[in-house]
This record gives sequence, C-alpha cells and structure tokens, in this order.
Amino acid sequence: MGYCYQRQGNGRMAIACDGGCGRAGGAQGVRKRPCRFKVSHLSYGVRHELPYCPAPALCAQCFKRHGGAKGIHGESCREGAAASQAREDEKQRRLAAGDAHPAAAWGSWCESVPEGKVGVSYQSASGRAYYLVSVEDYERRPWLSEVEHESWEGPRA
Repeated sequence: MGYCYQRQGNGRMAIACDGGCGRAGGAQGVRKRPCRFKVSHLSYGVRHELPYCPAPALCAQCFKRHGGAKGIHGESCREGAAASQAREDEKQRRLAAGDAHPAAAWGSWCESVPEGKVGVSYQSASGRAYYLVSVEDYERRPWLSEVEHESWEGPRA
C-alpha cells in the first residue's frame, strides 16, 4: 500500500488522508493507523511480529467516522490475523520436523535445468538445498516431502 502526499504552503510534502476529506499533514491530524492485530513469524532464527494489514493514513475525523481502531481493523483483521498465524505456525512446525519449502526456482530456460523440470532451492531449518522437480509438481508450490525430487547442483553462473 502506498501513501499519497500533498504539497503544503511551505513547499513541504505532507501525508494525505485516505478518507477522501482532502486533509493532509500532521497539523491536520493525519497519521498512519496501524493494525492492532499482529502475526509472528520466524526468519533466519529471529522472531518478527508484524501488523496483519497495511496502516491507512487517516485524519482524526475520518478515523472516527470509520469507527476508530475497531472499525478500521475489526473482526476481519482479527480473523485474517488468526488464519495467517495458523499458517505460519504450521510452516514453522514442518520446518522444525525437517521438511523444506520452496524459496526460489529456475525453469528450463536455465542451462542446467532439463526440459519438463524446475530447479528449486528448498529452504529448511538447517539451510538451503537444490532439487529438480517436475513442472506439474512445482506448480502446486509443494513442500519437499510432498514431491518426487532429485538432487541438483543449482544454477550455474
């Protein structure tokens, strides 16, 4: 999500209200309203907690008109964050159990990938490894345990 900015009388740019009222800038009470629901994930051994959805920029009046934090980030955010957290927890469970998920892929346009195959870099809890899988299997973005695969040296430079 991007933000819109308006030029102020002093020549500076100020964040504009997403509510369509025409206000812009901190003096007008326009600020980003972050989601109160968070999703926690593990990346390279570091736990991160991020807001579930993008923060709209709203002035105080538009924020109030939309129902405040419970109106802007209400039940749909709560449900979405819970579903995202469940997916992330399942991903971490599978990684801890030794499975791996696709991190990058190369098609047969890559010199070392045979026709009908996809070269895939699979990320596990212990690192990355390269495998060849069929195009049909790869289209499902499978975990390594879900597909037949063969070792691959990776893309050649």
